[in-house]
Amino acid sequence: MNMSEQTPLELDHERWLREYELRKREIEIKERDQSRSRWSSPVVLAVLAAALAGLSNAAVTRQNGLEQRKLEAEKAVQAKIIEETKAEAARIFEVIKTGDADKSATNLKFLVDTGLITNSDRIEKIQAFLDHRLAGGGPALPAAQSPTDAALLMALTKIGDDIKNTKLSQDEFDRQLKQMLPLLRQPNSVRPPS
Repeated sequence: MNMSEQTPLELDHERWLREYELRKREIEIKERDQSRSRWSSPVVLAVLAAALAGLSNAAVTRQNGLEQRKLEAEKAVQAKIIEETKAEAARIFEVIKTGDADKSATNLKFLVDTGLITNSDRIEKIQAFLDHRLAGGGPALPAAQSPTDAALLMALTKIGDDIKNTKLSQDEFDRQLKQMLPLLRQPNSVRPPS
């Protein structure tokens, strides 16, 4: 049909159809834009970025916490090993303060046998030392003495030396003995054999 041959009603109908199609396409385009704009809008992108950053921070914080706990546990184990080593060294040092090498060896054997020394390498070395030690040989530190005990022993030694050298008169001997009597009366002092 020709445009001139169409009736006004048909023309209106055709115009309305074209307009309908045009509006339909516009609506489709707007719907596409709206659906696309929901995910590409700055607010949505900012929220997504913040959520991603929060999750990343949470993961990093968790990992740091795990590593920190692991490090603290390792530190605690190392501190325990150091304290055990110090305690064993102190025990060994104390048991050889006898003044007698054989008594020191007996004391070392006691430490090994009772499990008061737990370091296997140290146990092997002490056991090897004890197995190859000659009687009377080995470490022995002098027994610990209090300051008053040491002073008394020094005074007795001096008196004994003076008596041997006959430098000491009876009066001088009596005077020095009177000076030593307060030391002899103390409860923890070393008393000369009677």
